[in-house]
Amino acid sequence: MSDDNKTNDLTEKNTAEDGVCHWRAVSREENSDASPVAEYSETPASESRTESVLADVSNEASEKEDGSVVYSNAVLSGRNFSGADLTGADFSGADLTGADFSGAILKDVNFAGADLTGADFSGADLTGADFSGAILKDVNFAGANLEGVKLSGADIEGAVFREIRIDELGTGELQALIEYLAKYYPHKLNLSKINLQLLDLTRIDLTQLDLRGADFTGVDFTGVNITGLDLSSCIITPAQIAQALGRTPSQSELAKILPPRKKNGKGQDWTIDWQDFFLNDREIGVWDTTKDSGFDIDKMVKTGRKVFSKEAAKPRLKEGKGKIRSEREAREKEHNEKMREIIEKNKQAVLEARKEQKKEFEEQRQSEDQGKYELDISLMHSRGSHER
Repeated sequence: MSDDNKTNDLTEKNTAEDGVCHWRAVSREENSDASPVAEYSETPASESRTESVLADVSNEASEKEDGSVVYSNAVLSGRNFSGADLTGADFSGADLTGADFSGAILKDVNFAGADLTGADFSGADLTGADFSGAILKDVNFAGANLEGVKLSGADIEGAVFREIRIDELGTGELQALIEYLAKYYPHKLNLSKINLQLLDLTRIDLTQLDLRGADFTGVDFTGVNITGLDLSSCIITPAQIAQALGRTPSQSELAKILPPRKKNGKGQDWTIDWQDFFLNDREIGVWDTTKDSGFDIDKMVKTGRKVFSKEAAKPRLKEGKGKIRSEREAREKEHNEKMREIIEKNKQAVLEARKEQKKEFEEQRQSEDQGKYELDISLMHSRGSHER
């Protein structure tokens, strides 16, 4: 073998389910008695995937002293982070629209304020992740672990929360967020994409929500107000309706609560929801205006938007968060004042009790002194009589 081939290396990669194996055959000189040496190293698949991901986005990252990676305010739209271990990473304020985090390990990751529109977190481990104030529009959380997540102020319009794993802390965050959105931003909630068994419906205002496609299977309706709700397009049973009403409904009541769905045909209702038409930028089909020379769709839409823009302004998410915080502080202040009153009353009661005890002690002592005095006088009289 020539000198040029002395260091010629042949590398072969064999991928296994639990890792990536690297084999390297090292050639020797022709006159050497030594046989080829095989070197073996093993790298876990998750580590290999993580290294690949970090290398791909290295230009957008910085590193903290503890080794965690920072992508704060970075533009990472459409990036593929699937299967990577990004524990403790900081994506706060980042643009992650359409990013793929499926199957990734994202424990304690900071997504606060990030734009995650259309991102995929299916099967990801998001234990302790912070989504406060994040945009989670159309995000897929199917099969994800959401234990200990923070969702305060997040926009979850169209987000999928099916088959998720979540603990009491995460459920509390989800419940509070849905209560707030149902009250102020009902159009952002799609109950058909949420596991409703996780929620306490008695605390959620359902009157303004679109309940079409909502699956109430296994949900306890005891105490839930269903007055005026259209449940015709929901998955719900007469037994659940009886739970809500607190009694068995009559056939006429069931007919009102669960009216038959309208079929396509002559009897179809073609009523237009004008608010939805003007404000929600949805594709509504085609209108052939070739034979209608005097009709201007553009003017009609502009007029409609002006009309509906006169609605009472709803509080913004940040304003809502501030309102919730101020209400909580007011409740805490009221509680503290009541506690101070109770403590003060108890203190006064203790002081009064001590005064009573002291008074009784003084009276007892005076009584004993008086008895002793009378005894001395009696003894003196007795001695005088004896001496005489």
